[in-house]
Amino acid sequence: MIEEKCNTLLRPASWDDPQEMNYSNSVIATEQGNVPLDASHWFGQSWSLCVESAIMWQAFKKDKEPYVKIRIDASNLIRGLIEQNNNLRIAVLEYIRYFNSTTNDYKEKIKDVKEMHPWPVNFTRRGVTLAELYPMYNLLTKRDFFKHEEEVRLLLFDKSSSEEQKFVKYPIDPTTISEVVIDPWTSIDNEKFTEIKNDLRINLPNETTEIRKSDIYSDNCKFTTRYIISKN
Repeated sequence: MIEEKCNTLLRPASWDDPQEMNYSNSVIATEQGNVPLDASHWFGQSWSLCVESAIMWQAFKKDKEPYVKIRIDASNLIRGLIEQNNNLRIAVLEYIRYFNSTTNDYKEKIKDVKEMHPWPVNFTRRGVTLAELYPMYNLLTKRDFFKHEEEVRLLLFDKSSSEEQKFVKYPIDPTTISEVVIDPWTSIDNEKFTEIKNDLRINLPNETTEIRKSDIYSDNCKFTTRYIISKN
């Protein structure tokens, strides 16, 4: 993203977690029978409202390679999509509705998303079918087990995409990134840490972008407890 000045959105079918794809077993009931939801023109990316979380650092940790998280204002994240003004595209940036595993609760969450985004019916004037648009509602709902993620999802419907297309790229200004945090396990004495930080600073010349190491495991001394045992 930073080096290429592009953000990349992937097809939901390529996401690792099967719970991200509850559209795949959903249908639209018609007089002719059930029509499977068609997500072939949808692309997406997951973000979070959570500033920092130990469980999320652990969830995305892979081997011993350093990795980072970034913070960016929502308007800066989607500006490149909006400026393209493609009438065959719809961009949606919305928080996930979490539901428990009861049918009624799930229906309420879907209803909530539909009320927030009533435009799919009007968009059919451009030659888009409801079956193609409805996956958005499923892609914005998720079970309560994932609630700790505080997830915000960036979705793109691109009618002009081909069936073979696995991703969509669009321009983004990396200088609008407000913070880059390197994972809490990588030592500041590690050569890789220095390399990452230097590379980031070259591509993020804006001094207002803070580059730091996560300190969630380095401030335990603040919570030291002193127990006093008295003898009767």
